[in-house]
Amino acid sequence: QSFSVVKRQFPFHRWEPIYMCTKEEPLYDERLSWEGLQDKMSQMHELCLMDYNLVILDRAFLVHAPGIKRRTKKTAQENAWRDPFVANNSKAYDKITEEMEAK
Repeated sequence: QSFSVVKRQFPFHRWEPIYMCTKEEPLYDERLSWEGLQDKMSQMHELCLMDYNLVILDRAFLVHAPGIKRRTKKTAQENAWRDPFVANNSKAYDKITEEMEAK
C-alpha cells in the first residue's frame, strides 16, 4: 500500500531517493561519483523530464548507516579532499543534462 504519491518538485527537488524500478527506466550514470556528491541527480532529473510519479511505500525505509544523516560542522579544510570530485561531477552533470534535453 502506498503512503503517498509525489513528483520530484520543490521543496523535494534536491531529493535523491533510492528507488525500485524495471530495466526500462533510466540507468544510473557512472560518469558521476559518490565522492563528488549528488551522484543520483541526473537519474532523477531524467525521471522528472519523463513526468514520473514517485510512490512512497508505507513502512519501507532505507537510511544511511549508522542512521539518519545530521548536518555536521566540518570546516572547508576538512572537506577539501572532496573539491576535485565535486568539480568533476558538476562538469559531468552539465554534459549529461545537455544530452538529456537534446533527446
